[in-house]
Amino acid sequence: MNVPAAVRRRAERLRAAIRKHDYRYYVLDRPSISDSQYDRLFTELVRLEVVHPQLVTPDSPTQRVAGAPQPAFSSIRHLARAYVMVLVGIITFGIATRLLVDSTRVP
Repeated sequence: MNVPAAVRRRAERLRAAIRKHDYRYYVLDRPSISDSQYDRLFTELVRLEVVHPQLVTPDSPTQRVAGAPQPAFSSIRHLARAYVMVLVGIITFGIATRLLVDSTRVP
């Protein structure tokens, strides 16, 4: 099916606007529109791409996750679940022991 030129242009404008707002939001941390305004742009693009699947491109904002972590956020090392469970067990044992000792003290 042939997509009207006006629809193609609108999809390109929406992609460009969304990319600009993604950059301002994720990289600069200075959004220039509200979340609801952004959602309206994104939803309109999704609708156009659903009605006209030929408009879907690999670089479309609907085909990827926007943004990247900011450099200000440091990486953290995640502990293995088994290790965490051992730590929880040790802490629980310590709390239980402390409660038992405190309850058996003679004034």
